[in-house]
Amino acid sequence: MRAKTAVVTVGALAGAMTLAGVASAAPAQHLVVDSTADRPDATPGDGICAATGGGCTLRAAVMEADADPGSTIVIPAGHYTLTIPPRLGKAFEDYTIGDASNGNLKLMQPTTIVGAGADRTVIDGGRLDRVLTTLRPVTITDLTITGGDAAPTATPYPYYGGGGVLNTSNLVMSRVHITGNSATFGGGVFNIPFSDFKLSDSLVDGNTAGEAGGIRFDWTGTVERSVITGNRVVNPHDPTRPGELAGLGGGIDVRGLGIDVDDSQVTGNSAEDGGGGINITLAYFPDPGQPLNGLLAGFGGQVRLKNTVVGGNTGDCRAVIAKFVSQGGNTDGDRSCALTQPTDHPGGYRPSVS
Repeated sequence: MRAKTAVVTVGALAGAMTLAGVASAAPAQHLVVDSTADRPDATPGDGICAATGGGCTLRAAVMEADADPGSTIVIPAGHYTLTIPPRLGKAFEDYTIGDASNGNLKLMQPTTIVGAGADRTVIDGGRLDRVLTTLRPVTITDLTITGGDAAPTATPYPYYGGGGVLNTSNLVMSRVHITGNSATFGGGVFNIPFSDFKLSDSLVDGNTAGEAGGIRFDWTGTVERSVITGNRVVNPHDPTRPGELAGLGGGIDVRGLGIDVDDSQVTGNSAEDGGGGINITLAYFPDPGQPLNGLLAGFGGQVRLKNTVVGGNTGDCRAVIAKFVSQGGNTDGDRSCALTQPTDHPGGYRPSVS
């Protein structure tokens, strides 16, 4: 009889422990923004999105998400302009220090951000700083990113990238519009080495930089069913920036292992020194398939294109110690990409973003 009682007691304890374990593993937050004001969270990490002065602002939601990995931030239709400048200036307030209470919105934990549509939800950097920095895997859908400016305000960091977004991890963006941002490099998006960026069903236009007007890839990435157009690079003619470090890559600039561009358009972009559409040069790690070429032998990545239009740029393609690879169905406007000419492909995909 005692043995039976003991078994029941152990079972009850195990069940209680299991329930306690389930209770302790609370689901990540679902944060719904309800204010277009720019105010920090009153008590970061308390599980409540409540800004000083009331309401769940976008900045407060990001601060709460930074304390709770896996959170989802829902941003309704509206224009959300950042008005709190970085404490130490653009050149310092980066992912190495600081938090999301000021300057750009720093996403420090895995986070999902969902807008109401690229033509309805707008996050505006207000020209105070870049708009977003990602430090962990982030997924962003259905919104516009604009008004970011990552040009430095102090001299120790003169090469500051990512006017709209600085990606230091794995970033997935879908049905977004990245427009009207500027930076020293990577006017729209800058992806650092060892990061990955996947863009789909999106529009990247009207961004400017001293190199890489639209998107800069310094590792790997994918562009699918998207349009990269009207981005611009103007060489600042800074004597500290040698030949391959400025004036290149109006639409896309690749310095990493390589990217895939599928069912997309890269048109109407410009770069003062070449590669107005796509530039690829001086990657970080060797490609065994590349021929010897001096001291930089084999350090070339690849841009692989499929069912894509590259045309109407100031020089469609440029490759130095690197190469373009056609996977079929491409249109090469000035033949600089050395792509096959299409026989039945209508010419790229135009996403329904504005």
